[in-house]
Amino acid sequence: MKLFRLFSSHKAASVSTADSKSSRGEEQEEIEETVSNCGASTTSLSISSACSKRSSKKSQRSKKPKNRGEEVLPTKSENLKVVERFMELTNLFDPENIDSSFEETLGLFESPDVTMEFEDGLKCTARECALQLKMAYESFPDYGMSLAAICEDPRSPKRIFVDGVCWSGTHTGTPYTIIPGELPAIPPSGKRISLDEERYIFHMKKGGKIGKIQIIAMGSITGYAGLYESAEAASCPKLSE
Repeated sequence: MKLFRLFSSHKAASVSTADSKSSRGEEQEEIEETVSNCGASTTSLSISSACSKRSSKKSQRSKKPKNRGEEVLPTKSENLKVVERFMELTNLFDPENIDSSFEETLGLFESPDVTMEFEDGLKCTARECALQLKMAYESFPDYGMSLAAICEDPRSPKRIFVDGVCWSGTHTGTPYTIIPGELPAIPPSGKRISLDEERYIFHMKKGGKIGKIQIIAMGSITGYAGLYESAEAASCPKLSE
């Protein structure tokens, strides 16, 4: 089953091999350079400082600049505004009404079938990821994310980086599974779970629509597979020791 392969393989995809690093070397250096020059995000989302300490890669994002008189903020591009709105809407999700909750979010995509790509090449559609997010919110009512910065690639204005994305939530809702009927649902433990850091790369299309999102894991416990694994460990403390 596609979703099973996708969400059960995301953890393994988090750690890059030497070969894949070599093949993407130049591109990754450019990305790191751009992200390191990002200012702190101006969205209503919180600035991320509480990513799981398990992260194996170090984020290169910069700190907020010190105040030196009055600062003039640059005008935001339409693409940047769209990505900021996407990140905000993800934190405003209403699990009781998935259709209205994601009407605007999915409307930001070129199509609901636009791909969300993980770094090992596995993919899911925006609609499939929306359904996974719904299940996460039903099990973790306070599920949400913080981020460090959002910035436009100066070499390619149609590429937007979102750095320091960290998801967390408390398992006080329904039993959690990523594949109903195939993987056992984990009973709520009442414990808070924090996932490792991720970086999102948005590829924008004409008219300010999202054409693709790449998700790069900066640690080993990320995505819905990471959430499921963490929920399982939290409900069985002896297995996590």
